[in-house]
Amino acid sequence: MSTPGKDAPIAFICAMPMELSPLVKKLDLHKTEIDGVEVHRGTLDGREVIAIVTGMGTKLASEGTERLLDATPVDRVVVVGVAGALDNETPIGTLILPEVVVNSATGAEYRPEPWWVTASVREIYRFKAERLNQAGLLTDELQNNYGNELRGNLSVGYIFDDMWTVGGAVDLRYVAANDYSSGDPLHDGGRIKVAVGPWVTWTFDRTLQIDASVRYFYLDANDSPLYPKGATFNGVTADVRLTFRF
Repeated sequence: MSTPGKDAPIAFICAMPMELSPLVKKLDLHKTEIDGVEVHRGTLDGREVIAIVTGMGTKLASEGTERLLDATPVDRVVVVGVAGALDNETPIGTLILPEVVVNSATGAEYRPEPWWVTASVREIYRFKAERLNQAGLLTDELQNNYGNELRGNLSVGYIFDDMWTVGGAVDLRYVAANDYSSGDPLHDGGRIKVAVGPWVTWTFDRTLQIDASVRYFYLDANDSPLYPKGATFNGVTADVRLTFRF
């Protein structure tokens, strides 16, 4: 097998000629041979690409790909096809992330790494609102009545199988003080809330999914007019969500 170099081409593998035709047309590929292997060759955004037709089935796909890799180095292999095993309602261009891939010949299953971690941060900037003045006209309020907001989330999950996924999450919500000075009746000193707890997802099939979570939270309301002055709260929230896909 050839060793790929820095500028090795990208290889497109197609099972049937009908799957290769759009690539040939779109990329203006031309037919040629590389060490006895018939290929279609061209460029994509200045990068060399080669495409071959292997025939249908795991055996032909493996043999065709091996012949190509023996004939020329490639940077990566991309399988291109019509995804005929999927339902007809899936729109063209949809990105499919399978939970499990099964080798039909051997029954072997291939799954993604069971552990995963996600983190997100979102900032919400509050603009001054428009309010009616004494003349009945809309004008910008003199000070911002709502403080800017920062939200963050850290989640860790573990995939047990096709049906069950469990994990835990930490949520942070911080609301800054508004523009009114301390002592003003409209002053809001802001607040901070931290919540932590487990969650579970049960996926019955492609149409039905249930998500459940429990959070223990701590809320420091500072001197927000929405709560008693200097108030802090501890509590537990539970959430259950049912998703049904038509």
